[in-house]
Amino acid sequence: LLARLVKEAKKDPQPEVHIRGDLGAKYSPIGRIVLAVQQAGIVKIAFITEPPPRN
Repeated sequence: LLARLVKEAKKDPQPEVHIRGDLGAKYSPIGRIVLAVQQAGIVKIAFITEPPPRN
């Protein structure tokens, strides 16, 4: 993953990374992804959220 992110980080303009989680998502894997994105030098990270379903 890190090698792919480094390759993408060299593009101009640099791409954004969008992370979408759900209610069952574990924090630890998401944290590792954010760390890899930062290590690659990508500066734009966005979290895509959706409101919970209405009952």
